[in-house]
Amino acid sequence: MTIASATTSTILLGTAWTGTAPGAASTPSGTINSGSGTYMDVSSWCSAVEVPLTIATNDATTFGSAGFMVKTVGLKDGALTLTLLNDFVNDGLDEKLYTMWGQTVYYDVKPTSSARGTGNPSYVGAVLVTDIKPMAVTVGGLVVMQLTWPTTGYFDRLVA
Repeated sequence: MTIASATTSTILLGTAWTGTAPGAASTPSGTINSGSGTYMDVSSWCSAVEVPLTIATNDATTFGSAGFMVKTVGLKDGALTLTLLNDFVNDGLDEKLYTMWGQTVYYDVKPTSSARGTGNPSYVGAVLVTDIKPMAVTVGGLVVMQLTWPTTGYFDRLVA
């Protein structure tokens, strides 16, 4: 078993995708297209990232279940949570996030900056950019944004 500290995670956001994009009914392939649409490698601004994956449960209890609750697997859901240090330079983080607000945006998150592979899986999906928080600051503090965006459609863990 190899356990490592997170020091070089890669977090990409973009509005264009090469290959089969997440969110569609089929398994995604490819990655975020850095050559078109809005593209950002937010790794340098990101101090924390979370990709929670959940599955709802459905109650399937009947009178025949002998007084025990019976659960079945329901729908899958996910989100992308980012803690970002905001930057207001021209064409920087603040401006690009503002242009993504209200859109469907793809994400590609890897534990390290190395290429995608079995030891460095890539978690990919599409999220709805439902909120941005450009100003959350106290006197003398860093301008920090904590954003949680819900997934929409199919998301996956890719190793190739």
